[in-house]
Amino acid sequence: MNRHRPSIPDVLVLVQPTSPFLLPEHVSQLLDALENDPEAQSCHNITPVSHNSHAWNQREEVNGRARFLYREERNTAYNKQMKPSLYTFGNLIAVRTRALLETGSFYTEPCAVVEIERSYAYDVDQPEDIPIAEALLKSACVSLPHVPIRFFSQEI
Repeated sequence: MNRHRPSIPDVLVLVQPTSPFLLPEHVSQLLDALENDPEAQSCHNITPVSHNSHAWNQREEVNGRARFLYREERNTAYNKQMKPSLYTFGNLIAVRTRALLETGSFYTEPCAVVEIERSYAYDVDQPEDIPIAEALLKSACVSLPHVPIRFFSQEI
């Protein structure tokens, strides 16, 4: 990027190839959020963490025994209604090029966010993820109207 500095754009978008359900509007929403927040150096899309994956449900294994990592928090918020909302990374990042050059990272702060539906944040990282992705398409949990669908090896 430094060699081409005069011609690089103000914002770069990182699109992960393992995120097949990314929609054009997700990119537009991310760029709009970054444009509308001049203080933000990057913008990530996020999706709610499922109850089972909530940080306060995490355990560690010590000597063959499981224990909660966040025991005190778990004791005060033992059901999903009592836990604070947490989010995980969706599948898309936009960063101001200047911030990327200064930090060497797409994960710059302050960071704006755009929430997306969890099904659209699904990643295909391993072979066993493929049937789940196909099921999301077949069940219409995700819709890709911008793509003539021929997904993996099957016609959908």
